Amino acid sequence: MIPQNITKEHILKAMQEIDKNGVPEERLSTKYYLQYNGKNYPPKYTISLANKYANGRAGPIDI
Repeated sequence: MIPQNITKEHILKAMQEIDKNGVPEERLSTKYYLQYNGKNYPPKYTISLANKYANGRAGPIDI
């Protein structure tokens, strides 16, 4: 379940982190992507990082 307190700002911070650090091989998406400003982001990993900004820890998110 995606935490309800994740906001657009948390997701944008997560995307900035991905732009800076990349995506670990094991967290690459195989089927779907979030697309923003012409870039593709793995949705589960993006939400996981957004959770870090919203709740203080990254972790697995059940989607």
